[in-house]
Amino acid sequence: MPIVKAQTFHKGGHHASCRERRAYLERDCRHICRDTINVVRPDSWDKELDASRASYALRGDVTYREYVISPSEGDRATAVQMRELAWKWAERNFPENEVVIVLHDDNRGRAQHGEDGIVHAHVIVNSIDLERGRKMNVSNERVRELHNSAQEIAGRMGLSRIEDYRVGERLRSHQERRMTHAERQMEIRGADGWKAVMRDMALQAREQSGTLREFQGCLRMADIDMEVRKNRIYLVDRDNRDHAVRADRLDRSLSAKELSRVFADSLKVDQRGKERIREKRLATELRREIERGRLEGQGDARRNELVAEMRRDKAISRKQERGKPQRAKERTPKRAEEKQAHALNRGKILPEISRGPEGLRQERELKHEGPRHER
Repeated sequence: MPIVKAQTFHKGGHHASCRERRAYLERDCRHICRDTINVVRPDSWDKELDASRASYALRGDVTYREYVISPSEGDRATAVQMRELAWKWAERNFPENEVVIVLHDDNRGRAQHGEDGIVHAHVIVNSIDLERGRKMNVSNERVRELHNSAQEIAGRMGLSRIEDYRVGERLRSHQERRMTHAERQMEIRGADGWKAVMRDMALQAREQSGTLREFQGCLRMADIDMEVRKNRIYLVDRDNRDHAVRADRLDRSLSAKELSRVFADSLKVDQRGKERIREKRLATELRREIERGRLEGQGDARRNELVAEMRRDKAISRKQERGKPQRAKERTPKRAEEKQAHALNRGKILPEISRGPEGLRQERELKHEGPRHER
């Protein structure tokens, strides 16, 4: 039953650099063994990890992370088993990071009671992802994966394991289930409201579905319609349309973001508005042209040309209705004359683009009151 305990080290904090952490882990040579992944110089791994992190100069205060993997006391795991467990776990979860594994068998609390220590592994993971050149991000879902992978590897090695995070998620609190006070009172009395029934149906459909389309089909079989409005999912009872509720208010796992992550299928929500209306009109006109026979016997290339031509004609017709190009052409020379007259009246004018002596003399004459008369 391995337990994965995570520690995060920041700039300016306790053991902010790997050099300080190594001094603690390998003090008085108390470590059993040391293994490295993606490290060129294992003997100076602390300097290499600090230099690698400094070379990227990325933002953020996290310098590195440490995961302590401890087995169950009843397993009586040996150093060889813990070394194999830590190596497989690190290689599986951090293949693109610089990793250092240090094994210990000393436990201060057990030593005080005269008991033997339990072999455990310290896994140092540098915060830089060497493949992407970016900082490592550990989300809540990532934490679950790290925990579950350790239990899976331990089970294959014959060690005991504890339940996955997925099993623990089934025992949800009232806050996680988004229950109101009235619903909680009904649950205490043993009565089921329409929201409770809809929640159970939706969660059951989520467990039985592999895609978003299958999820929607399971809801239809339960007489529940799924509607998408402004990137949010709403569930509506077919028998009573007044029984409508936002899905994420029933349970957090029913939100649009969570469902799209679980089903790996993006929710196709319409956000184009007027552009979609114009596309529909264009498709209608194209369909009419096809019915009229203009595209009979023509290939896809001709259809694309016709679509582009129709769009171009519409754009030209709109510009002609506004009349902006004609007014701009008429106004351009007049505005140029006004600017030149204004500059002449003030005695300032932009110099002419000329590099010969005549041009320079002409420019000099324009800047002054008038041409100089030769004596």
